[in-house]
Amino acid sequence: DDVLSELDESRRTNLLQFIHKRIQTFITTTDIHDFKDLKSVQFISCEGGQVQYGQP
Repeated sequence: DDVLSELDESRRTNLLQFIHKRIQTFITTTDIHDFKDLKSVQFISCEGGQVQYGQP
């Protein structure tokens, strides 16, 4: 689920700060810009049946 789209700005920030560097977390999103300030993330994208790893 696109959890970040369901939260307001303050709650989004709180959630990302809480999980950053604490636990392995998988988050799906339709807006990759929500993660622009996170430095230690791994992006996995799926398009046209192809899986890609790394920065978009």
